[in-house]
Amino acid sequence: MARFRRMKPLCIVLILAAVGCRRQSNVYEPPPPPTVSVARPIKTQLTPFLESTGDTEAVREAEVRARVQGFIRDVMVDPEKEVRQGETLYQIEPDQYEADFNALKASVDAAEAAVGVAEASVETAQATLDQAENELQRTTKLLERQAASQAEYDQALANAQSGRAAVTAAKANVEAAKAELGVATENRNRAKIDLDYTTVTAPIGGRITKTEIKQGNLVEFGTVLTRIVDASQIYANFTISDRQLLELMAARRKSSPGGEPESQDWSRYDVFLKRETDTGYPFKGTLDYIDQAGVDPNFGTLALRAVFDNSDKRLLPGLFVSVRVAMPEKVERMLIKESAISRGPSGPYVLVVGADNRVAKKDISVAETVGGWAMVESGLSTSDQVILSGIQRAIPDAPVVPKLIELDFDESQVLRGVSDSQLSDFQQDAPDTPSDGADSESGNDESQPDASDPPSTTPPTKPASSPQAE
Repeated sequence: MARFRRMKPLCIVLILAAVGCRRQSNVYEPPPPPTVSVARPIKTQLTPFLESTGDTEAVREAEVRARVQGFIRDVMVDPEKEVRQGETLYQIEPDQYEADFNALKASVDAAEAAVGVAEASVETAQATLDQAENELQRTTKLLERQAASQAEYDQALANAQSGRAAVTAAKANVEAAKAELGVATENRNRAKIDLDYTTVTAPIGGRITKTEIKQGNLVEFGTVLTRIVDASQIYANFTISDRQLLELMAARRKSSPGGEPESQDWSRYDVFLKRETDTGYPFKGTLDYIDQAGVDPNFGTLALRAVFDNSDKRLLPGLFVSVRVAMPEKVERMLIKESAISRGPSGPYVLVVGADNRVAKKDISVAETVGGWAMVESGLSTSDQVILSGIQRAIPDAPVVPKLIELDFDESQVLRGVSDSQLSDFQQDAPDTPSDGADSESGNDESQPDASDPPSTTPPTKPASSPQAE
């Protein structure tokens, strides 16, 4: 036993030496191929559009001016109040104008009486003339039978001629009296108009702006008292370049029945609007006007105007906005996700997975990108499997494990920059229209937007170039 104990350390050393002398194998085992998400390009019909910027203005806006001189007796409206067309806003002191009107009204009464007197004089002169004519006829017959003298005949003839002159003079007096009546009536009517102008009424329905005119102030003819803005509809004024105009004309000619664009209504063109803080173009309107003077030679642009419903009061006059004019005819485009595109010295390219599950590089030509989608002109087909995610792990000629996904395309994301569901949420979030008990001219209880309302806090997106019309 003692001998075994002495041999034990030696055995351990021999065993360790034997293990250390064995060669250990070191074979390289490659990692498994990475998994990447792939999708096939989509070929679909898109609505091309033109894109521009502009500003907004109210469809109806009017200045309220004093039309007679005088002191303001009453101010009957407050700023921001909704008023109806014809509602009284200011009252100018009417005393002097009432006195002038009453005096001229009396002049009209006197002129009417003078006309009556002149017409009665005509009747009297006519009766005298009739009597003189009868006497002349009788004297003429007596003279023929030598029963009257020449002197009697001459006197009867003179009386008849005098009567005719008297009738003519009396009729002239009637015309003169009527002329005086006309002048007096015109002066009275003018005085009545001035008297009515002392009551200042709203020329249109809408909301009252701030006014510097206070009770007791003296106003002159033409003094601006306030302004009324009816923003229930909003104009967007913008311009397009001459190149964009040619695209619009080509699209219009293509979509016109019989190739006659003159017969086409411009309101067929939808226009989408975006404020500076909006994501996408949530507001929809129609093209309203194209400048008939043509392209401005100084700037090479054409002025256009679109109209938008603003019953929810989300738009204010004077806003800087971006607009897109949708073409009436759709065009075919091949689309892939913009995130799948890489760029190198030779231009844009994508990585695709071949039939052997190996990565290949394909150079492509991109027409434009909009709404997170790229419109591919050449280099791809609908059967290619384009790598969408895992691009960093994909190496050309290396194997991968493709995971095919279906692309979900929503045309609203391209045309308007937001999905249909986002548009629905935007419309449902419309603020309630406040009411102050006054109807607008159209009879609707619509209120102007409050400048203190906070705008949308959604971060703005960079405007994208528009699909070109074919």
